[in-house]
Amino acid sequence: MSGLLRPTIGGVAALGVMSCAKAPLFDVNAGFSLADASWFAEEETLFVFYEAFAEQGINDDTIIELTYATDGERVPWTDISTFETVHEHVSVDCGPEERCGSLSLRVPLEPREVGIRLRYHRDGELSLDPDTVYNVVEHPIDDEAPVGVRSAGADDVVDRVRVERQLTVPVVAEPDAHLTGLQRDA
Repeated sequence: MSGLLRPTIGGVAALGVMSCAKAPLFDVNAGFSLADASWFAEEETLFVFYEAFAEQGINDDTIIELTYATDGERVPWTDISTFETVHEHVSVDCGPEERCGSLSLRVPLEPREVGIRLRYHRDGELSLDPDTVYNVVEHPIDDEAPVGVRSAGADDVVDRVRVERQLTVPVVAEPDAHLTGLQRDA
């Protein structure tokens, strides 16, 4: 009887080895063209700007996450859509292969670490972690910074006029900051 079982056990073992073969990994040409954060001491505000891309596309289950640590708290990787923003941030359509945007949140203490990443699926573990550029801005926002007037309305009909002060972010130059969705009134 044991002679009959032996080939069967060997066959099952061979089958197990064959079924554990791993599929090869392919480069999906994914990355970040922008992963920047700046903390403004005067405002106690952390500004985050990002542009991520993936050749195979980015879907609704793909999220951007943020983590930071100060001397008083450590915020684990968190979906940026859950943070309460200091300034208005509007949705930006960057196309089916890109996700871009911005965030401003109240952070009273200077962050010691800041990280931005793309999680391919909100319930998954696979993420893309770029090198995040981080700056600390000690001086207040310049009251002499250029001011622009922008109309907001559909079909060239002005519904309202908004005066905006240009934000001087060390990494993201105006007018690029508004391209990631940041809206700041003067």
